[in-house]
Amino acid sequence: MVYQIYQSLIAFLPQKIINTCMNAVICPKCRIRMDFIAESESTDGTKKVIRYYYRCPACGSRILDSNIETIKDTTTILIKITH
Repeated sequence: MVYQIYQSLIAFLPQKIINTCMNAVICPKCRIRMDFIAESESTDGTKKVIRYYYRCPACGSRILDSNIETIKDTTTILIKITH
């Protein structure tokens, strides 16, 4: 309910992402500064994934920044980085 009222109040604002400081990311839905989050996930000791993303504290929407995936073999380690 509160979110719907908030949306109706900001409906007249221009649909543009505005950075308030150098590294700030503004939610395209809520116009609120998003939090930068890093998550780490390991599977069976050979694969690890680290996700960096921005999440809106109000509506929960996410913007992916990058993924780092490491796969360990007996003799090598493969590192994949995606943006």
